[in-house]
Amino acid sequence: MSTLLALLLVRPASAEPDHLAAQWTVASPADVALSDSRDYAAILGTGFTLLDLSTWSTTAVAVCSAGGDPVGLTAGTGSFASASGGDTSTKDVFWVGCGDGKVERIDITDGSPTLSSDVIEAATSPITALEWDGTSLYVISKGTTGLADVTAIAPGDLTVASGYPTTLSYDTVNDSLLLNGSIYVLNGNDRVSRITTSGAGVLLSTQSTGASYQTATPTDAGMVYLTDSNGGDIWSFDTGNNGFTLRVSNVGNETTALCLDETAGWAAISADTDLAFYDFTSASFGSESSRITGVGALDRLVAVDDGAMGISTADSVVDWVSAAPWVEITSAPATAGTDPVDLSFTSDKGGDWTLALGDTLDTAVTLDTGTISAGETATASTTVDSAWIEGRNRLWVTVDDGATHIGHDAVDVTVDTPPPQMSISVGFGESSINVDIAADSTADLDHYEIYLSDAVFTATDYPTGGPTFDDGNVTAPVTMSATPSVSASYTFYPLQNGTLYYAAVRAVDTGGQEGPMSTVLSATPSYTYSASELRGDNGGFGCNTLGRPGDSPVRTALGGLLLSAAVAFRARRASGAGRPG
Repeated sequence: MSTLLALLLVRPASAEPDHLAAQWTVASPADVALSDSRDYAAILGTGFTLLDLSTWSTTAVAVCSAGGDPVGLTAGTGSFASASGGDTSTKDVFWVGCGDGKVERIDITDGSPTLSSDVIEAATSPITALEWDGTSLYVISKGTTGLADVTAIAPGDLTVASGYPTTLSYDTVNDSLLLNGSIYVLNGNDRVSRITTSGAGVLLSTQSTGASYQTATPTDAGMVYLTDSNGGDIWSFDTGNNGFTLRVSNVGNETTALCLDETAGWAAISADTDLAFYDFTSASFGSESSRITGVGALDRLVAVDDGAMGISTADSVVDWVSAAPWVEITSAPATAGTDPVDLSFTSDKGGDWTLALGDTLDTAVTLDTGTISAGETATASTTVDSAWIEGRNRLWVTVDDGATHIGHDAVDVTVDTPPPQMSISVGFGESSINVDIAADSTADLDHYEIYLSDAVFTATDYPTGGPTFDDGNVTAPVTMSATPSVSASYTFYPLQNGTLYYAAVRAVDTGGQEGPMSTVLSATPSYTYSASELRGDNGGFGCNTLGRPGDSPVRTALGGLLLSAAVAFRARRASGAGRPG
C-alpha cells in the first residue's frame, strides 16, 4: 500500500472549513451544481464554466447561443448518444436552461466539457430552473400565462410525460428542489409549491411565517432547510406534514445560502458577508462553532469534499473555503520522456508533502516526499519508469498539515517516449534487397525510415537520421507508414547484382520522435536461375535433369544446389521499382 493511500484511509472526516483558500472570477455566476461523481463543479453565469476539483482548472463553454441568457442548471449521469450517433458511454452530464425555452446538455468526457448537438425544445418561454431524477428532466419555465410551468421530459426520446405541463399559482421561482419524488418550488416570500411526479401541483404554504425563502437544502433524513433573506434565520420544512419550524435565528441581517456536510457534522450559512459554521448532527443544528468574516454575500453554497464552495453574483466570484492546506502546482512539464520530471508547488499551510502518480488519489503510488513551510515554494522530482504509461499521466501533490487535513493539487503530464528499436531481417533476390520489419505494439507508431547504403555503416554512426543513397535507380531513405502491431516489408529494386548492400530501419512516432536505429544487416543481390536453366535446358521440358550436354560434374552438382535456392527466393524477385512488400 502506498504511503498516500494509507493516509487517505486513516484520516477522519474533514473538519469544518477555517479559511478562504481560493477565489475564481466567473462572469455573472448565478448557479452551481456538483457532478454525480463529485469530481467536477459547474458554475453557470453568462456561460458555462467547469471546475475540475482534482486539478482546480477551469474550462469555459459557450451555451445558449441561439438566444436568451443561461438560467437553470442541474447535474446527472447517463448515456446519451446524439441524434447522429456517437459516444454512448455513461458519463457525467450537466443540463443548462436557456432564456428561449431550450435546454442544452454538456457532456464531460475525460475531464473535458463538450456541448452536445442535441437541444431539447422544452418550452416557449424562458427557463428558470431544472431538476433531474435519473429518468426525467423537470423543466420549470415562465409559462405563457406568466405563471410558472413545470414539464417532465425524457432526454432519451425527448417525450413529455403525461400530466404535464403543470401551471403553478405564482410566477416567482427563487429556488427548486427534487426530493422523494416531488419537486418543491420556492415562490417568493413564504410560499412553497410541490409538484408530484404525476404532474399534480399544490401550494403547500398553509402557514404564514413572515419569512422570504431564498434557497432550499435537503438532509439525508428528508428534511428541507430554508434560508430567510427577511430575518437572517434558518427554517425547516417537514415534507410529511408541510409544517415550518424556526431552527436558527439571527445569524445575520439576512441568510442567503446554506450547505450541509452531514458526514463531517457541520452546516455553513451565508449571512450578510460572513460564512457562519454550526454543529450539525441528526438533522439538528447545534451552536455556532466558528465564523469566517468578509467572504462576501453568497447566492449559492454547496458542500464539496473537504470544503465548501459559494458563488456571489454581485462580485462575480466563486469562493472555496477549506480546513485543508491550499496546494497549488506552480510549474510542471506538459510532456515527459527520459529527462527528470520536476514540479514546483506552494501551500498556504506547512506540512508533509507527497508526490504521487495515479488516476485518482485512492490509487496513486508515492513517488517522492518532503516537507514544506507555509508560503514556501517546494520542488518534487521524479523520473518516468514502468509505472507511467504512454499518453496522459496524472501527478498529485498533497500536503498533510499534521492535523488530519490534507490538501491537494494535480496536473496531467503526457509521456511521449521514442519508439523502441525495431527488429528486422534482410533477404535478397535478383537485383533486389528485401527488408522485413517485425510487428511492434507501440501505440503511437507513425512511420518507418528505411536506410540503404553500399558503404559500411553502423547504428552508432547515426544517433539520429541515417545514410543517404542514390544510384540513379534507387534512392534511400524511404519513408513507409507504420501500423501498431502489424509487420511491414519493403523491397529495394533495381539494384546491382553482386554488390554488397547494408540496410537498417528507424521508427518515428506521431510526435516526430525517432527511435534507435535497428541492427545494420547486409545482403548481396544475385541472379536467380530459372528451373530450366538449372536443369541445363535451353527451355521446355527436357529429360536431362542433371545439366546441359558437356556440363562438368561440378556444374551439374551446383545446378542441383541452386535449384533449391531459386525456389526459396523466387517469391522475392522484383518486377518493378522499389515498393512495400
